[in-house]
Amino acid sequence: MDMGPKIVLDEGFDLSQVQTTGSVLHINEICEEIEGTEPGETDNNFVDLIGESVRDFNKLAKKTTTIDSNGFVKKLILEEGGGMPIDEDCTIYVAFSAYWENENEPFDEVDLKDVGILPGLEMALKTMLVGELSLFLFSHEVMYGEMGIPPRIRAAAQCVFYIKLLKSILTPKQGKLNLSESNMFQRVHKEVKMLYSSGAVLYKSMNLPLAANLFNKAVTMLHKCRLADEAEEKIQEKLLKKLYLNLAVCYNKLRVPLKACIACNELNRLNNLWNNSKALFQNAKAL
Repeated sequence: MDMGPKIVLDEGFDLSQVQTTGSVLHINEICEEIEGTEPGETDNNFVDLIGESVRDFNKLAKKTTTIDSNGFVKKLILEEGGGMPIDEDCTIYVAFSAYWENENEPFDEVDLKDVGILPGLEMALKTMLVGELSLFLFSHEVMYGEMGIPPRIRAAAQCVFYIKLLKSILTPKQGKLNLSESNMFQRVHKEVKMLYSSGAVLYKSMNLPLAANLFNKAVTMLHKCRLADEAEEKIQEKLLKKLYLNLAVCYNKLRVPLKACIACNELNRLNNLWNNSKALFQNAKAL
């Protein structure tokens, strides 16, 4: 008797746990992992006041590390972050509180804003990873200058910023790839991972059209890039399988079954449909 193709689950489960009344089997649809790297999960409801007042900036400076050649910006990591460094093409979201020396209340606090405007803040943010919380001691030369903005902003004064990097999303750019560029796959591989991680973050925030846009852009880049050897081909295939699965998920949620079917057909071409339970589930939803 022909039982049809076998379905292989990523992880097994105990049937006794789903045989009771009211049991529900949840399927994690979107594939979030990419070569051992998970997109940084961020807390979009970050509202607590960050940090505390500092009585003596001179004592604090002894605990910090200088990050610029002029000694204008000093850093102390309070909570380690993770993931890839911030790219210049990223849109970042931060929360911060700013204090003058020996002041109990912050003079400035912002939640979920792109604040890369002051030179000191720009230098500070470039050293951070997603999820990181750090203290920065800034000289007035890279912040508010000699005059300040009285009465709220002191003149020629140092200040402390507690900064939490909540998330970083790659901003899509237009433009063709330079296919004549040497070592094309190494460059494309890095950009694809950034697109993938950003797409996963957008999916979690239910921005499905933009998530699908980033996944599609990553697919296009992988198909166009030059491959040097079989090892690169295997990496490309692994990435394409993850991307097409995520595209199927997005298009099904967007109620565009034709595009979901196209993504599943690509998985079938990559021999990753009939042996992939998640892909079969999306294929069935699209039919």
